[in-house]
Amino acid sequence: MQSTVFQSSLVRGIEESTKSEETRESPNMESTIQSLTDSGCQQYEFGRYESAESEFREALQASQESSLHVAAVLCGNLGATHLQLRNYSRAKLYLQKCLQWKKEGKSATAFDVLMNLGNLTACESLEESVDWYHMAVEELESTQGSEEDWANVLFNLGRLYVQHQQWETARKFLEEAYHWTKEAYGEDHNSMAETFDLLGLVHMAQHHYDEALVAFTRAMAIHRHAKGPFHRNIAQSLLNMGLLRECQGEWSEAWEAYTTAHDLLLRLRTKQNDPLLEMICQSMNTVEVWIARQTRDRMLQRSRSARTQYRAAYASTI
Repeated sequence: MQSTVFQSSLVRGIEESTKSEETRESPNMESTIQSLTDSGCQQYEFGRYESAESEFREALQASQESSLHVAAVLCGNLGATHLQLRNYSRAKLYLQKCLQWKKEGKSATAFDVLMNLGNLTACESLEESVDWYHMAVEELESTQGSEEDWANVLFNLGRLYVQHQQWETARKFLEEAYHWTKEAYGEDHNSMAETFDLLGLVHMAQHHYDEALVAFTRAMAIHRHAKGPFHRNIAQSLLNMGLLRECQGEWSEAWEAYTTAHDLLLRLRTKQNDPLLEMICQSMNTVEVWIARQTRDRMLQRSRSARTQYRAAYASTI
């Protein structure tokens, strides 16, 4: 299954957010804040979350006399960054402050912060996370949100219910997410592969193995097209294929999928404590036991058959 860290959202729009409100900074200060925010967003996109946090925090300190819109944007970005850093308590403080300031400043939309609050609570409380996501849905309904935003919130709702093993509810949200994701990004986008991967897990849990195979196969094809044959996402798809074969009792096929995924991650120089690699190794060990048991059972059966034949042949000579 994919990582439980949900994708957080950033907002770049310092300039747009202040157009309708008189700013208190000098032009030089506004330029500094914008530059720090842009730099923070760039660091975030490259996965340099500590650097991004530093840039956003400096921008927030520089904008103490700013409009509520500016402060809300920066608090939201800090919350998203701390979410990626797994500093959950600080992330929640920043996100709640962001939501408060957006309401006080009558901001046009609070969708991003509602999504991140849903992401933040996803691993802690199903009910609280669902509440935040449904508030995000209401926000989209009132603002005629984009296809990308609809795809994002429905996918996260589907993934949340997958984590809590509420398969039928997950399936409904993921099928809706599939529709919006296709409209927003087209057939071959990575987001389509992620949706197929989760739909495959749902079908597998519901024992719809043919549908699961179709979903996993389509996900792998998109990953190969987008990333090539040597990418971590391919290993994830191979793990899913192995899990499906294991559910069907096809131990040799499961072993082949797991070992291929294992070799690929080693080729990518993945660290030994990597969660995906650890899960694959655990699955390999499980299947190895089943194959050994299956081999032993076949040998015992052959031994019994040979013994019966020997006894019959011996009896005929008496």
